Amino acid sequence: MINRTHALPLAKQCRLLDVARSTAYYQLVPLSAEESALMRRIDEWHPNHPFAGARMLSKMLKREGNLFGRRRVSTLMKRMGIHAIYRRPNTSKRYQAHPVCPYLLRNLSITRPKPYLGSRYHVHPNEARLRLSVRRDRLGKPSSAVMAIV
Repeated sequence: MINRTHALPLAKQCRLLDVARSTAYYQLVPLSAEESALMRRIDEWHPNHPFAGARMLSKMLKREGNLFGRRRVSTLMKRMGIHAIYRRPNTSKRYQAHPVCPYLLRNLSITRPKPYLGSRYHVHPNEARLRLSVRRDRLGKPSSAVMAIV
């Protein structure tokens, strides 16, 4: 990788490796004893409480007398690769009772740029009809109107 004692300058080494120059100068900051003790305590709790997120863990730490905030606990959890296991919303599946609306402009030929810009369409659930609002110019006269039966 990057060798600081090499004859090739550091900037050129970084350019050849396609790495930002700031990464070559970065030196890792060692963990403090306080943070390592906190990480150890979180690691002890996680197998017994896998559903506990940063909020719950910070409250558990406060009960023990340690005053660490939720964001600090969250940062350490990210660093350790720990996350809470709980049911998340399944938004990828559609609701079966919801009606599927047809795509109304599928078989219409587009002959000019943006012909339906400003028109609004609505399908009434009890009727298989398409209602389009009329596009009006600044004087209030209808400039274009499109009506299609579905």
